Amino acid sequence: MGRMGEVVELNHMNRSQVVATLGIASALWILLPLAQATAQGGKLPSRAKPPQFESSKFDGIFFPDVNAALSGELPKSQSTLQINSSGTFGNAMAGGGSSGASGSAAGGPESGSGSDPMGWKGLVSPTSLEGLVKESKLRLDKIVTTPTAFAGGGYNDARREFSLLSLLFAIIENYPGEVRWKASASAARGAMERTAANTKVGSRQVYDESKKRLQDLQTLLNGSPLTAEVKTDIAWENLIDISPLMKLLEWAHEGQLAKMTASEDLFKQNQEEIARLAELVAVLGRTSTIEKMPNADDAQFVAFAKDMIQNAQQISVAVQTGNAELARSAAGKLGQSCATCHDSYR
Repeated sequence: MGRMGEVVELNHMNRSQVVATLGIASALWILLPLAQATAQGGKLPSRAKPPQFESSKFDGIFFPDVNAALSGELPKSQSTLQINSSGTFGNAMAGGGSSGASGSAAGGPESGSGSDPMGWKGLVSPTSLEGLVKESKLRLDKIVTTPTAFAGGGYNDARREFSLLSLLFAIIENYPGEVRWKASASAARGAMERTAANTKVGSRQVYDESKKRLQDLQTLLNGSPLTAEVKTDIAWENLIDISPLMKLLEWAHEGQLAKMTASEDLFKQNQEEIARLAELVAVLGRTSTIEKMPNADDAQFVAFAKDMIQNAQQISVAVQTGNAELARSAAGKLGQSCATCHDSYR
């Protein structure tokens, strides 16, 4: 043990000496040329002087006072989408007031347009759209596992998820701004819509088709585009039936939001997910009022949908402000709206 300690100490001393030697060598490499230049009466290289500009050179190019050049009120961050008394949807800016034209419930804009008559931008963010697609893919991975499990009831859950995905990709396709997968959104929407319609049964053929949709989703997640046929026309009422829509609402509120907002600790732990689910509820509420959707012409049903959207947006505000009590209260009101609506229209 004594001999080994001496070896370790010697190795440590050798490393210290090597480091010191390297440090000295580096210093000499820098200082020696300077010393030689000084000894020979030479001058060190002179540095370039900073440029001098006359202020008159930039007249007419830059504003002398940027604030003075701006006109009108500065834009505020977008937070919620308000529903006015006429029942139309318009993007509301923080602090009140509405900007942009109110939307019609009778369909969406052409793909790639900058308009937003459906009001999606005021309901859901690009980040949430991406997150909702990814989460649905993860759930489908656990649903579409084997033909036996699929036929035993998994197809019902798969229908719910493929219906949601067809809606999400339709929103991405028509979103007035940059969203991930926008270039492939039309192809993805068409594929998901077909599979959602077919998953009313749990046959082996539908199982195989569902597996192909999972491959399509993985292709998108990997960053590659879809090469499927592009479907241009959107029939919003065909993207998701009222049954899977209601099941998604029930899952989002009772299975997730009600639990995550039950206490301040749970609220703090799940704020990102709470915000995403609240936006999902708002999207589903808006979708339920689109023309040709069941009950979309029923004034009482539309009133329930408006309450649902407003309560969901209150939850979003609660996340933005870190207000756990507001989130709990809004989630409770959302549950009451859902329960009353389900009792009347289930």
